[in-house]
Amino acid sequence: MRRKIIRSLIIIAALIIAVKALTTGIALFNLYRASQDTLAALSDPTQSGTFADSAQWLGGSVSQAAAELRPFVPLVGVFGSEGCASAQFIQLANALAPVVEAVSGAAGEFYEGLPSGSLPVTDVRAALARDWSASRAQLTALSEVSCGGEGRLSLLWEDARSSLFAVNFALSLPWENVLADGAHWLILLNNSDEIRATGGFTTAVLDLRIQDGHVTFDLLNSYDVDDPERLYYHPYPPRPMQQFMAIHRWMFRDANWSPDYPTSARFASQLFTLNHPGETLDGIITVNMSGLLTLLEYMPPLQRDGAALPPETILNELRAAWNEAAPAQNSDASDRKDFILDFAMSTVSNMRNQYGITDWLKIGAALRAMLERRDILIYAADPNLQAAVQAWGWTGEMREAPADYLMIVETNLGYNKATSRIARTAEYAITLGDAPTARLTLTFTNENVDSVGCDVVHLNWVRDPEADDPIPSYFDRMTACYWNYARVFFPAGSVVSAFDAADIPENSFVYSPAPHIAQIDAWEEGGYSGVGAMLVIPPGETRTFSVDYALPPTVITRLPDGSTQYRLLIQHQPGLLNERVRVLVMLPPNAQVIASSAAYTVTESGEIAVEALLTRDWELTLGYTGD
Repeated sequence: MRRKIIRSLIIIAALIIAVKALTTGIALFNLYRASQDTLAALSDPTQSGTFADSAQWLGGSVSQAAAELRPFVPLVGVFGSEGCASAQFIQLANALAPVVEAVSGAAGEFYEGLPSGSLPVTDVRAALARDWSASRAQLTALSEVSCGGEGRLSLLWEDARSSLFAVNFALSLPWENVLADGAHWLILLNNSDEIRATGGFTTAVLDLRIQDGHVTFDLLNSYDVDDPERLYYHPYPPRPMQQFMAIHRWMFRDANWSPDYPTSARFASQLFTLNHPGETLDGIITVNMSGLLTLLEYMPPLQRDGAALPPETILNELRAAWNEAAPAQNSDASDRKDFILDFAMSTVSNMRNQYGITDWLKIGAALRAMLERRDILIYAADPNLQAAVQAWGWTGEMREAPADYLMIVETNLGYNKATSRIARTAEYAITLGDAPTARLTLTFTNENVDSVGCDVVHLNWVRDPEADDPIPSYFDRMTACYWNYARVFFPAGSVVSAFDAADIPENSFVYSPAPHIAQIDAWEEGGYSGVGAMLVIPPGETRTFSVDYALPPTVITRLPDGSTQYRLLIQHQPGLLNERVRVLVMLPPNAQVIASSAAYTVTESGEIAVEALLTRDWELTLGYTGD
């Protein structure tokens, strides 16, 4: 009798396992088919209803698969790093299932509206406005779990969890306000080859408006934002722009003078509304061209004819499109910047056609790097929304430093694209003690050769196709002299004692034949003091700019254990990815290092030397004993 009962229980258990395996297998098969169908539908968003239906099917399949897999979490989690990754993917599916199911259909309709430029957002807004606090808590916990290992699943999990911050961020925003009817946002596209304080010259503007449940967008040439009949009301630009560029009114395209992004964004908003009376802006998002290199650095390489395309090659194709794809020749022509959107859509199409599902998992790491490098900056007029974005560190303000602070800001005032051809290094030498001092030396080398000198300010820069001289290409504008107004910001209370910069010969500036005697200007931005100087670097030559100053005693801190701590924050300028810095710290006599946040060497003169490549903000903490 007992054997029959045991046999019956075994048979029942086997049937349950078989049924569970069958239903789980069906759920996973449906998920696979839905994902493949969705990827196929991505290739042609013009097919009405195709992608929306596929996305909705995918959302339901995720929920079904998550429910089926949930009981297996304790079982698979014990099988090493691959089992750990499997368990985390199941947990992730459970956390995302309600979100994906809610937004999938609406997101599908949104995507299908892209070609028409009219995107339905009513359903997206409703879905994203729901309370996802439970999902956010689960995602936060999952983002802290690393399985280690070199197996395929564990590596995929590392890619997947790097994307969770973006999902968490999206779920934390008040979308009912962001996408509310009447909302008006600008996306500024900045050219990092012509560097400005927040990442580059504003070359084009994507104007996004939400009305009657739809988003509409127009790509504008930045020259078209300003109304010529209202220029009288524009303020005067900063003195360097007046003196070295012969600009007499501050234009929208030049609004990002301040390295404190909220300050620049607010001013850009003011100029926009000045030129468009009665309109208001809900916010500005800036995207710098340097972000393309960051994106391609983190994503799998795109292929052409079976060979991988280096990121610089793709960036050069964008530069070449400035000549080949633009129907108009002058920079201020209304349709001059249409090629940007065409290039972006072409690149996205190539990624969509070449990447599989696992490749897209890397998008989170790419997006995070773009935000940390300030390739993307966000400003919201609503203080509550601005505070929410600021909490994630994406608002681009000049940060509050723990003690010492340094930010180096380049501004290309040469009407050209020479920035990317410049090698730049900074040496920051600090002498610590009761009265700390600093000396900053900036070195700029123009790596262009066989190019026009600085006595030719514009190589036919008004690109007149009827002129006898050849029309300069984008690359001609890169192989040029570098007119750089360099600013340095340091802690308030610092006192400048000396500076050194080269005089600039005659015929070096627009409409101004007079020579320029080296001088420095005082600046205040974001709560910091600063100085600036004009530098002109001919092709193949090097120029330096140095400044000596006394630091406030607050850059060092006495700790309760009797030791002393020096902390430094160097803030990265958006748009620049090749800033090299060398920090030299001379400790007080008889002092000894007891802790350092970075590897260091000791020079022959006894300085602590630390070197870094600035692609994002960089901090140094140095602890030492002795006075």
